[in-house]
Amino acid sequence: MTHISVHEHLMVMTEEETQPWLLELGQMLRDLGDTDSALAASLAYDLSRNPTIAQGLRELIHGYQIIKDELNKDSLTSIQTQTVKNAIKRISINLDHLSSSSFMESSIKGEGNG
Repeated sequence: MTHISVHEHLMVMTEEETQPWLLELGQMLRDLGDTDSALAASLAYDLSRNPTIAQGLRELIHGYQIIKDELNKDSLTSIQTQTVKNAIKRISINLDHLSSSSFMESSIKGEGNG
């Protein structure tokens, strides 16, 4: 079976040269979730309909990669490490609350329509 890259999938979907940020997001999604290229390209393409969210997610994943690399180097002081971990925990909790409330709102709206 031939491996088709995220770039090739996006080229087929968009029928034009893929924007570098969209390609990068697709590759990040592939690597982050160990997702196949077709699904990662499809997810990135879908997110590209809301460029603000797509850009924010790309920056979040990029930040995650930098932090992961730095924490693995073990070059931070214990206070710096704890500050980073606390910030990550707070961001994670806040994102979880946002996604839960958005899910609940859409569920409630969906029930009212049915």
